[in-house]
Amino acid sequence: MFAHTMTDKKCLYISYTGLTEPLGKSQILGYLEQIDTDLDIHILSFEKSPERTDLQKVESRIQDQNIEWHHIERCRGPTLLSTFMDIFVGFLLSLYIYAKNGFDLVHARSYIPMMISLPLAVFSTTNIIFDIRGFWIDERVDRNSIDPDGRLYTYLKRIEHLLFQQADVVIALTKASRDIITQKYSVKPDNIYIIPTCVDTEKFEMSDNSPDGPFLLGYVGTVNEWHHFDEVLDCYHLLSEQVDESCFKIYNKGDRNKIQREIEKYPKNMDNIEIKSVSHSEMPKKYSELDAGIFFYKDTYSKKATCPTKMGEFLSTGTPCIGNSGVGDVEDILEQNQVGVAISEFSEKEKREAITELLEIIDDPYSNQRCRNVAINQLSLESGSNILQDIYTQHHTKSVS
Repeated sequence: MFAHTMTDKKCLYISYTGLTEPLGKSQILGYLEQIDTDLDIHILSFEKSPERTDLQKVESRIQDQNIEWHHIERCRGPTLLSTFMDIFVGFLLSLYIYAKNGFDLVHARSYIPMMISLPLAVFSTTNIIFDIRGFWIDERVDRNSIDPDGRLYTYLKRIEHLLFQQADVVIALTKASRDIITQKYSVKPDNIYIIPTCVDTEKFEMSDNSPDGPFLLGYVGTVNEWHHFDEVLDCYHLLSEQVDESCFKIYNKGDRNKIQREIEKYPKNMDNIEIKSVSHSEMPKKYSELDAGIFFYKDTYSKKATCPTKMGEFLSTGTPCIGNSGVGDVEDILEQNQVGVAISEFSEKEKREAITELLEIIDDPYSNQRCRNVAINQLSLESGSNILQDIYTQHHTKSVS
């Protein structure tokens, strides 16, 4: 490898997620702001109809960073056509930025940015980082957006194989997905790094719940087709039979009617349920009020590559949680660290046993600090940024034989 110093290094970061979106602020800028400031980073992002004030807020946030921001608005229209146009425009713009600046690294965040990066992967000596974020094509299958028996799926899976083959480095969210990538796409294990979905643990404080009040179970987020929300409600129903005073707090935006219809299926013990919509800035405080958290995802192929953000947020406040196996590394993180329970089947017997085990963890006076430590050591922005820093340092140029 050629010897480079940090001041020589430049990285082009391509993201289909806009920096004006909450996810872009937390999962892109949140990491990059903690990377060594001697690294020059150019971000090319696709924004969803941004307001000028939102753009100005991002520009103000990065003005003291070694970050130069190039942004374009996403194309509108039919999904397939607009996505193709975004790839084409992104390809042209990335080539222009590359030709003007020259880069040691290209960091492609998810599949569409990696498609944009393919010409650079094939025709340049720049190292390409494929930050997969999940199995994007199969996620569309789970959402019923793509027919797994159709031609589009076949074509996209061929492209997916090409993306993995052209990547010099792959970043995945879970160890479970690393095993799949190694076996299915013949990527060397040494070229795969795991950075889970991380949270800013400094925004979360330890739980301030008191043993004198009712037991508070919490659910955060959507109840869409990826989730087993019926099983979540069933678990609370069983919990309410074991714990005399209990309350279920559901923090959700937009699904109140759907949630209410699900609750009405239960004849009793479901009165102490609150459905609230709160702002993103209020959520750290809400997490800290809970005794336990709960989340269940459907065990599909794409979920092997998923790391639930809410798991890190629960643990950041010292709150044990109950999840399900088959979803990324949830089972390993919760059970190996004794910070929660993972259900493998949704039988009534297993759910009752899981609730009993969760209550035993909560009764352990050291469980809150144990949860917090797991969040800081494994799921914090600092820990994730340290891994990303190592990747940038080790792979800033291709080796030359």
